[in-house]
Amino acid sequence: MKANGGGTIVRGRGEERTVEKFVPDELLSAADETYDGEGYDYLFLTNKITGDQVVQGLSKYVHKDSLMVLTQNGVDIEEPYRVAYPGVALASAVAYIAASLTGPVEATHFSPFLKFNAGLVFSDDADMRGRLELLGRRSVESGVTSFELSENIVRDRWRKMLWNGTMNTLAAITDLTLPELLDDLDYEEIMREVCMEIWRVGLAAVGEDSWLAEDVVDEIITFTRQAQFDGFVPSTLQDVRRGKPIEYEAICGNVVRAAKKRDVPVPQLRLLYKLLQAVNYKLEKKL
Repeated sequence: MKANGGGTIVRGRGEERTVEKFVPDELLSAADETYDGEGYDYLFLTNKITGDQVVQGLSKYVHKDSLMVLTQNGVDIEEPYRVAYPGVALASAVAYIAASLTGPVEATHFSPFLKFNAGLVFSDDADMRGRLELLGRRSVESGVTSFELSENIVRDRWRKMLWNGTMNTLAAITDLTLPELLDDLDYEEIMREVCMEIWRVGLAAVGEDSWLAEDVVDEIITFTRQAQFDGFVPSTLQDVRRGKPIEYEAICGNVVRAAKKRDVPVPQLRLLYKLLQAVNYKLEKKL
């Protein structure tokens, strides 16, 4: 990456094109204790949440006016960062993208869009809101399809969890792609049951006035059937196939805990959570 940069391939709608390589100005590490440079105005966090250690090591890269933007998957991911970096402004962002890592420093986008919804958490500071708006404008100028400020980012995270908590988890456990699960094995019924459990937890977490109508579950199943991007593999299944630990706590464990806190029964999710633990256990044993 440092020598040659990273490449991006955009594939879909009968075309394939390579985007100009991105070469970073500098590569930094959370483990680097020698860094003595200035802090950054924005920290855009895109890492997998696979343990408490992913929160650590960023203090040297922030200053009093930094904005940390959390774009990782999952729900209830913000609190560990608030505890680790008190006083640092936090924004939570939901990314809508269909992409796979197709080389060591190469990503392939299987959809014609890259969208973000973002909102401040734990604060509604006007200056930081302006900073987030500026980030959105700069992102769109750089080629992002859309970057919208959300009035309810908690709801938006739970909305994305309807898909991730259903499709990502089942693909990772079975080691099968979504077309294989839907078309070859007719997993629609179990997908619908899992998605409905997440919908009920989201209803309890977000509140009836702000939550989505129940028919969003049908929309998600229909979208998944219709938007089967050729060659696309869900992100958690990508990690399984590369032998990497998976973010099962963020995309399943946190939902199970949220359900327990609110007395929402989730038998399917509890089973999937245990199966994901077993998958992750096997992956970590091989490291």
